[in-house]
Amino acid sequence: MKRLILSATDYTPAIDLNPANLSMHFTGVSRPENVGLFYQQVIDWVEEIPYELKELGSSTLKIVFKLDYCNSATQKYILIILEKIVEIKDQGLDLVVEWYYDQGDDKMLEDGEDISDAIGLAFNFYPFES
Repeated sequence: MKRLILSATDYTPAIDLNPANLSMHFTGVSRPENVGLFYQQVIDWVEEIPYELKELGSSTLKIVFKLDYCNSATQKYILIILEKIVEIKDQGLDLVVEWYYDQGDDKMLEDGEDISDAIGLAFNFYPFES
């Protein structure tokens, strides 16, 4: 399982999927033109986790979302990614999801709460100042 690092653009977030410490970080703006194509590489990475669990030092996957903006298509793909991860939980994977939102951006907080409710996972919510 290889580390996947993508740099942020005006339309896509920076992504760091790190098997060494079993973490996933999404930072910036997410409104890619072809959201399915962009997030497929993340889905592919997540689908490798069950095959690597025994070799990974940690059994806790930490997912950090620190998005300034994400469109509804991105939210759909976040749900798809999290659904795949929930399927892996039964194989001994613990999960921590951190959702950061700009202190003045109630919409991003609500988006995180909606995703948390839809997937049935408790998120940890943290405000930050931009």
